[in-house]
Amino acid sequence: MLGVPGNHDLYRPNPREDNAAIDTLLEPDGFQHITAKFWDNPAGAYRRVIKDAFAAYEEWWDPAPRTSWTG
Repeated sequence: MLGVPGNHDLYRPNPREDNAAIDTLLEPDGFQHITAKFWDNPAGAYRRVIKDAFAAYEEWWDPAPRTSWTG
């Protein structure tokens, strides 16, 4: 079984917040402009926006029991 986050797990950032990373990610095609920065910098501002948005889900998922399976 795999837990997949849904809308109820998502905290949507305030678009009126003074945060350039949020502004860029909310622009149409904004992600296309920062793709390399997003993937190359795990501690960067763009990743932090996404991490914060799914913090509640991650808090629930991290301690969930798992078993290894090889097929």
